[in-house]
Amino acid sequence: MLTSVGDIESADLDRFRGSLHGAEGSAQNLDSAREYYKSALRHASKHSSEAGKQQLRAKITFSWLFTELNNRTGCERSTPVADSLSELLVNDPDGYNRGVNNASAHSLLEAQAERCG
Repeated sequence: MLTSVGDIESADLDRFRGSLHGAEGSAQNLDSAREYYKSALRHASKHSSEAGKQQLRAKITFSWLFTELNNRTGCERSTPVADSLSELLVNDPDGYNRGVNNASAHSLLEAQAERCG
């Protein structure tokens, strides 16, 4: 098992790589972006504290949903990610996700609901 710092760095690095591969441009590769987001979630699951896991998952899922919506990949791709983000925000009894910008997360969820509602 990685140390917590290693888990955070690895998760954030893969989240960043997912965002890069999801960005518009000649190097865009959405399948690769999704694989990096999945890898980031695997790293997050190794974090030593539940609060850390919850925060990392929310950040990663937020970035992933942004990528799907920004690229208008369709409801088939965005809905499962939106459902995951919504669950992370709702199922947060100890307030672990206070570090996630809830206003931005809810705006993304509203945008997804408008498109796929």
